[in-house]
Amino acid sequence: MGRQHFRANHGVAAGYGHSLALKSDGSVVAWGWNMYGETNVPAGLSNVTAIAARQDYNLALKSDGTVTGWGYSQTPVPAGLSNVVAISVGYHHSLALKRDGTVVGWGANGYGQTTVPAGLSNVVAIAAGGTDFAGTADSVGHSLALKSDGTVIGWGANNVGQATTPAALSDVVAIAAGGGQSLAVTLRSRTARIELSNHSPVIRFRTFSGHKYSVEYSPDLGPGSWVALPGGDVQGNWPEVLVTDTNAAADADTRFYRIKQLP
Repeated sequence: MGRQHFRANHGVAAGYGHSLALKSDGSVVAWGWNMYGETNVPAGLSNVTAIAARQDYNLALKSDGTVTGWGYSQTPVPAGLSNVVAISVGYHHSLALKRDGTVVGWGANGYGQTTVPAGLSNVVAIAAGGTDFAGTADSVGHSLALKSDGTVIGWGANNVGQATTPAALSDVVAIAAGGGQSLAVTLRSRTARIELSNHSPVIRFRTFSGHKYSVEYSPDLGPGSWVALPGGDVQGNWPEVLVTDTNAAADADTRFYRIKQLP
């Protein structure tokens, strides 16, 4: 399974005083405060797959991997930006996640929020945050990137520690960036679901790149009854892997499964 990416804000999005809605036909509807044209959806905008809004600026991601922006912005979408799979808007800066797992940033950069760390790769989700703290000449913005190994990288403004990732933070599956804070959702590997394929159980579970996992089975959950499933040792591949128990149908009517992360 190839890399998959989180696509935040794909249905609705809200800025400081305006709102956006993405319709099933790929068009966008906007309403509310319009001082900077934030509700003036560009004529002909179509085939939109994701939207993002913050303060008085909007982004729309199209099915062809290009990005359209409108509203208040001192910096337009970079010319030639393509192969984008996810977008995020901060306070006067924006991020785009490309299909190859790299990140592009643009807009206000007074705190380095659009200066993407050198060598950053294998990114699966992005989040841009920031606010206009009193007494600052520039928006205080920061950025986050979630990598396929479940770790998080932060950069930009760090006046209250919002770009400093907590020590030992791991197994992250989602991120968000606010005005001066950051959030991460963590999740240990677990069975997401079991389905049948040609009468054989298929175990689907979440993994992280760079880790190894083992699927074990038991006929009755009894102590000492757990056995390693043949072919059940797998390498993590964000966000999930599939393991098929080809012997279950002939071996037993009932099997219980568990997943272990190997050292």
